[in-house]
Amino acid sequence: DTLLLADAGYFDLEYFQQLAETGGCFMFRASKRINPTVPSAFLSGVEVVSESIKLQSLLEKFGSQSLEMVVKWNKNGSEYRLAYVPDNKRPILLLTKLPETGFNFDQLLDIYAMRWQIELFFKELKSWNNLKGFMTTNPDIAEPLVWLSLLLAFVKRFVCHSASRLFRCAISTFKANKSALRWLGDVLNCFDLKHPQKKFKQVLATSCQRQVVVKGCNISRFCVGSASVCVA
Repeated sequence: DTLLLADAGYFDLEYFQQLAETGGCFMFRASKRINPTVPSAFLSGVEVVSESIKLQSLLEKFGSQSLEMVVKWNKNGSEYRLAYVPDNKRPILLLTKLPETGFNFDQLLDIYAMRWQIELFFKELKSWNNLKGFMTTNPDIAEPLVWLSLLLAFVKRFVCHSASRLFRCAISTFKANKSALRWLGDVLNCFDLKHPQKKFKQVLATSCQRQVVVKGCNISRFCVGSASVCVA
């Protein structure tokens, strides 16, 4: 039930083989220089190769379009799924063992995009929720401080996602964490109001919206499709 996500700096074929042999699930970003054998490749659901071909040769023909492939490095080695998205500066290549039946091409991209959100979450913890080094070697003191930092971040994110749903706008949880001192006072003042919950969510919806948003998007980050993930 665990999925390992990592960037190109952790790309290791021997490690992939070990994961595959133990039934592990993973998704790694690959370098644009990899050149495995491609037994099959699909463009918009249509197969575009009739026999095995090297990846770089295939990309010379179809590199300007998104591709979904099956690849392998050794004749009798494990086969992997490879998702390719063109980009002039840094094309995206995602290697995974997730089954096609449960995860389509677009879902692979959505899942990998969450890796960056995980990194931002840890940055939120360290920068804006006091998850830093503690001047103690006593675990009974350190552990509650860690939980307090997590709880603070979860509460902020819960409020952000609630505001996002209520006002149908995309709110940056990172920006909300960073600027909490600016809106926290408004939230506390809401306790004198008849309907405080809607008031402080409105504050977030107007002051912490995301800057770069796909047209028509009204959901916050850490979401796959319309279902929020890890927003508690």
